[in-house]
Amino acid sequence: MLTGLVAAAIVFQTVATRFDAIRLPPPGKLIDIPNGVLHFQQIGNEGPAVVLESGLAATSLSWVLTRAEIGSFARAITYDRSGLGFSKPSKGPHSLAQMLTDLHDLALAAHLPRPFILVGHSFGGLLVQAYAHLRPEDVAGLVLVDPVSIAEWSNPAASSRQRLALGAKLCRRGAWLARLGLVRASLLALASGGRRLPSLVGRVTAGKGNSVMARLAAEVAKLPKETHPIIRAHWSRPSSFGTLAQYLDNLPAAAQTALQMPVPLHIPIIILSASTATSRELAEREAWIADRPCSRHAVIENTSHWIQFDRPDVVIAAVRELVNR
Repeated sequence: MLTGLVAAAIVFQTVATRFDAIRLPPPGKLIDIPNGVLHFQQIGNEGPAVVLESGLAATSLSWVLTRAEIGSFARAITYDRSGLGFSKPSKGPHSLAQMLTDLHDLALAAHLPRPFILVGHSFGGLLVQAYAHLRPEDVAGLVLVDPVSIAEWSNPAASSRQRLALGAKLCRRGAWLARLGLVRASLLALASGGRRLPSLVGRVTAGKGNSVMARLAAEVAKLPKETHPIIRAHWSRPSSFGTLAQYLDNLPAAAQTALQMPVPLHIPIIILSASTATSRELAEREAWIADRPCSRHAVIENTSHWIQFDRPDVVIAAVRELVNR
């Protein structure tokens, strides 16, 4: 009987995944690059390109509250990194070097005008700073939206390493549950107001990390309701969990590499810090703009780590400031 239940669950997951592909097609284009296929979307056809780089587990949907307005005065570019969102999983490692190569290959394939402005949230802040070091001729300016601490993650404390290892482990567990359709079933139940199944799956999947999952769910709730079915579909796929596990495994190595890749002084940087940022994070960010002309750092009051959700106007204004220069 157990074998029959497992088989039925796998069939449910397979059929539902195919149905997702029909009812929720990619809103942008799927672009071939040497490392795979990436989902790319552009809003606006005039002005400089503004590439919006998402956080570690986030997709292009994290910019849904800002990209339309940016697209009114520039070319707002969003994309999903390999294995996340509408992009296809790649066979290669999710190293910093590969992510930077993917971004460059995407810019070439999409014929983006250069130099462009790079906007990076959280882990995306690390990526865009490394890209500016590697290809300064391509970058006109950076906006860092509550970026991760490169110094802290390059040499994480034992507790931080344990959190990363636990997160990767839970993601791999989530991938197995997704293959059985349990993640999909729990997300559907949650959307319908059910609590029992989501709570059970949350405990099995996340354990002590269940509170983190709850906080992420609260942030997602700030997005327009029409995006919720897309997010549920993406996180019902095993590949999303598997990809995130690899990103978590590679975070310290990525930060170690980025630590040796300072942004050239002629590139202006605007840093937007959440009111929840620590004093250590704020000090590191101040050091990034020291002796750098036309750069600034602002703490945005009453904001969470996801400033683009709480105060999209502030992010848009920072981008406009660099575009006007």
